[in-house]
Amino acid sequence: MTKLTASLLSAGLAVAATTAAGQSTILFDNIGNTSQGADVYSGTSWRALNFTTDGQPYTLNSVTLLLIEKTPGGAQVDIYSGNSQPTTWVGTLTSPGTYPSSLAPVTFTAAGTSLTANGSYWVTLHALGAGTIGWSWTRDNAGAGAGFSTKMAASRDAGAFWIPYANSPYQMNLTASAVPEPGAWAILLLSVGGLALRPRRRRQAA
Repeated sequence: MTKLTASLLSAGLAVAATTAAGQSTILFDNIGNTSQGADVYSGTSWRALNFTTDGQPYTLNSVTLLLIEKTPGGAQVDIYSGNSQPTTWVGTLTSPGTYPSSLAPVTFTAAGTSLTANGSYWVTLHALGAGTIGWSWTRDNAGAGAGFSTKMAASRDAGAFWIPYANSPYQMNLTASAVPEPGAWAILLLSVGGLALRPRRRRQAA
């Protein structure tokens, strides 16, 4: 194997690693809009905000909500799938552990939560224990990201029954990494393999 071939193979493998990791994409963002305050909820009063995916599957990275903790106790954020309301539980995000006493961004991280292409999902929030948590909302219905939505849902019985509504959405930033399609991997590996075989074929022809 020549030095040039080795360099090309190394570059190809580096591209493969980058492709596998995927690029972080903002699917939903309105966290910078003007806040109109925060609705405060207890443990059995849940709120949900919808987001969607485009034609690409993703791995969820993080969800950042504009929150305020009124009564200490913490909060839990879950991901559900469903069209008009949260229906099927997908995963629970990792809590930061501390919460602000005034409105501030709070980031919850995901570990391998998969999102299918052209899917409809919900971020749900509820307080833990005796705590109360507030989620900021805005009258501005504009937002960024392919998955932006103004659809929301409310539950007064810990998610047993949901009431859908829309407009004046809660404030959130959601990022995810695109998952490479199997066909893209195959093309990449064939290209790298072709680079490795080319010098050998030349020697055989000589």
